[in-house]
Amino acid sequence: MVNEGEEAPDFELQSHDGGEVIKLSNYRGGKWVVLYFFPKAFTSGCTRETQEFARLWMNSRSWAWWSWA
Repeated sequence: MVNEGEEAPDFELQSHDGGEVIKLSNYRGGKWVVLYFFPKAFTSGCTRETQEFARLWMNSRSWAWWSWA
């Protein structure tokens, strides 16, 4: 488990369309990375969490973010 203030371990994942392999280490050094996990798709908890995330996203449009669905 990573504690607050600790650097996350490197990992890689496939993009949603299967085209690109994304590595966390490619974004170290000044770029913000947001990993968004939700409890379970198509549940009320997922819906509420996603709505809150969308609200926060709209309030932070000046941030330099990349997102992968």
